[in-house]
Amino acid sequence: MKVQTTVSVKDSITTRLMKNVFTLYFLIAVTVTIIHMVSEYTHEWYGVFEKFQFYHQVFHPALTKGMWEVDDAQLQSIVTGIAKLPLITGVRIVDENRGFSLEMGNLPANVEAAIVSDHEKSIFQETFGHSFGYTFPIIYVHSTGRSEQLGELSLFSNSHAVFNTVRYGFIFLMINALIKTIALWVIFLLVARKVLAKPLALLTAVADQLSFQTLDHVKVEFDTSGRNELKVLEDAFNTMIYKLITAKEELSEINSSLEEQVRQRTESLKQALEELRKKDKELQKELDLAAEIQKGILPTTPIHLPPIDVVSHYETMGKVGGDFYDIFRLPDGRACVVIADAMGHGVPAAFLTVMAKISFGDILHRETNPKCVMREVNRMMSAITKNSEYLTAFILMFNTKGEIHYSNAAHPAAVLMRRNQDALEFWDTRGSMVGFFEDDEVGDSYQESQGSWQSGDRLFLYTDGIIDARNIDREIFGEERLFSLLQETRLLPLADACRHIRQTLKAFVGAAPAWDDITFLLLEYGTIDASAEIEM
Repeated sequence: MKVQTTVSVKDSITTRLMKNVFTLYFLIAVTVTIIHMVSEYTHEWYGVFEKFQFYHQVFHPALTKGMWEVDDAQLQSIVTGIAKLPLITGVRIVDENRGFSLEMGNLPANVEAAIVSDHEKSIFQETFGHSFGYTFPIIYVHSTGRSEQLGELSLFSNSHAVFNTVRYGFIFLMINALIKTIALWVIFLLVARKVLAKPLALLTAVADQLSFQTLDHVKVEFDTSGRNELKVLEDAFNTMIYKLITAKEELSEINSSLEEQVRQRTESLKQALEELRKKDKELQKELDLAAEIQKGILPTTPIHLPPIDVVSHYETMGKVGGDFYDIFRLPDGRACVVIADAMGHGVPAAFLTVMAKISFGDILHRETNPKCVMREVNRMMSAITKNSEYLTAFILMFNTKGEIHYSNAAHPAAVLMRRNQDALEFWDTRGSMVGFFEDDEVGDSYQESQGSWQSGDRLFLYTDGIIDARNIDREIFGEERLFSLLQETRLLPLADACRHIRQTLKAFVGAAPAWDDITFLLLEYGTIDASAEIEM
């Protein structure tokens, strides 16, 4: 339906009223605009605290992270960004733990006197034209739910900054008032050139009864002659009703289609979720089986290899881990102990340990030189792994005479505790990580050394999961604590020493999540006839 939207000026019924009404409207428009401008400025002034709260919520996570990680560069960047916000004239952050503070922008001479609390709204009357600010705490929430205040964030502003935030709004209001005035002139010429009380009342009554249920029974007919503004409005309203009826039908079809799509998607999501649950359950069963298999390939301690006694502790970060140890009997009658730590965690690391166990077991049946064993294992591992897959390892071979030969592949050094000496000895050699370099790249990287021990002496072999263990405050256990603990326990019975080390580590970590797999071995040299052979 085509609707006529204009009439000629000479036929218009509003031309005579235009001048009088325009003059009155102009005065009203100016008055309303001024009131609006004052209202906008007042609203912005009393909304400063809410905006400060919003800025605090936006930047609090990044400030907390920067303070917790002692990242001054990040804090500098965040403060710079805050200082550039339109309402902000100055920023100050204080790190209470380090006694560190950072300020930017224009801060009042008496900073503390300018800071007000959120309930002191009357302070605005006293500080009009002056600087004022608020201080918010910077709080870090630990994974256990415990909160810790790291410092404070102070934001400052003044009346000039508040005015600047609404300045362009004032300009827009003035332009808007001018545009409305001009638009009113045109509207009066085209639409409202005569008193329209009765026709508009009829239109209002019809519009008040209008709903989706009554669209088919609604129609407007004005009692007027000629093709004037009222007839244009009548046609426009009736055309709108026609379009609403059409839109109602289309909306009904769309709703039906959407409901069917939602039903289908919901059913699909339910099926997918159920499938994921089944797969996760199967995966967990497989991981449980893998964990049992992995534990099954590790020797059960305590083990007595005359004259050596061995105890161990093995703890994975997840269901399967990347640490392993093994004990072999060599063809020449000696025994060999291997401990290794694969890169990463979980299934990939566990797979590397299985490959390493197979490789060490195969090589030790024909090779009894520690550095040669390391090189052969590296050759086998590098042939089937990528450069991102590697492990560290320590291997030592000993006989019944107290003679030991050992080689290290980037693993923590072995710690020797002599029964009659307080000082610890560290056994180490140069050697690259196993599986990281190709065989032709290794060269003579792996070295071998030898030592000896006597009755009552002990060796401690471990993976770096012990020294990297952290408590709830992210403090690491560290080498200093470990070595001190070894000295404390060196005269305890072997099993008691192992238990004490394990309990001390557990007490230190507490409820903090695990950071790595933890494995250690304690070997003690006893007394035996020199002609005896090592039994497996």
